Amino acid sequence: MWAYPFFVLPQLLFGFILGFIRIKSGFYWALLTHCVVNLPGAVQLFFKH
Repeated sequence: MWAYPFFVLPQLLFGFILGFIRIKSGFYWALLTHCVVNLPGAVQLFFKH
């Protein structure tokens, strides 16, 4: 239970970063950034199975 903050912290920081991008550049740039960050994991899962 003591390790939960370490699991949540990266998600929280990335949420703040995406929020900053959303405010400064708009929704679609934040969406594109989110997609680009998730793409390697999605490709890995796609080719793994």
